[in-house]
Amino acid sequence: VGWSTATLVVYDQICFWADAGTLKALSVKDGSQLWQCPCKAGFKSSTDIFVAAGLVWIGPDYNVGRDLQSGDVKRRLLELNDLRTSGHHHRCYREKATARYIIGGHRGMEFFDLDGNNHSRNNWVRGTCQYGILPCNGLIYAPSHSCGCFMEAKLRGFWALAPEAKRGMRVAKRSRLEKGPAYAQISSRPLTGAARSDEEWPTYRHDALRSGATPSAVPSTLKRAWQVKVAERISPPVIAEGTVVFSAIDGHRLTAVGADD
Repeated sequence: VGWSTATLVVYDQICFWADAGTLKALSVKDGSQLWQCPCKAGFKSSTDIFVAAGLVWIGPDYNVGRDLQSGDVKRRLLELNDLRTSGHHHRCYREKATARYIIGGHRGMEFFDLDGNNHSRNNWVRGTCQYGILPCNGLIYAPSHSCGCFMEAKLRGFWALAPEAKRGMRVAKRSRLEKGPAYAQISSRPLTGAARSDEEWPTYRHDALRSGATPSAVPSTLKRAWQVKVAERISPPVIAEGTVVFSAIDGHRLTAVGADD
């Protein structure tokens, strides 16, 4: 099974190998063992090994940071035991880490600060099964999930979360809208205020909840109405107001074609 596999991390000429309840530190130069210590697997996942703040940290609790060369315990974070909300099993995915934080997934997201005491927890954001969340670009990306645990407090949909801004965003007074040659035709359309048609697919996986479903009736026998050949790799199309829109992923270009023909 997937969570019984070993974990391998190579850093600063040291190979960290976790398997069968033991973490071993091996020299990359000659394969000799530098040290070893007990370790545990995560919840339905392999052991997590993170090298951050000059130390190696081992899941699932990350209470101690060990010296890379000797394995000696250099730092203890026992306060992390109080950071985790009790009463539930760990989420069904592995932890993530940055240069400063280890981001746990016990109830939602627990931020273990390795550079200070800015520990925090967030019980209502969770990632998708086995993958979890993604820290990147100064944000936390939380993809859509089908988690049925702790239903009364969770965010649904695809989220990109940022820290609280220290000051408001400054927006230039000049107009930022660039009008193309078809702008006049589109802007002259009457606004009916009617509800969106059930036959439309206006965003990725249909809606903000990423339901991947539509109430529109579909016949049991399908036939091709039309096709368009595209030489480049394209994104999943969206359909609204009689128009199919897709992008050339590598070309950074949008293309719109009529939905009927």
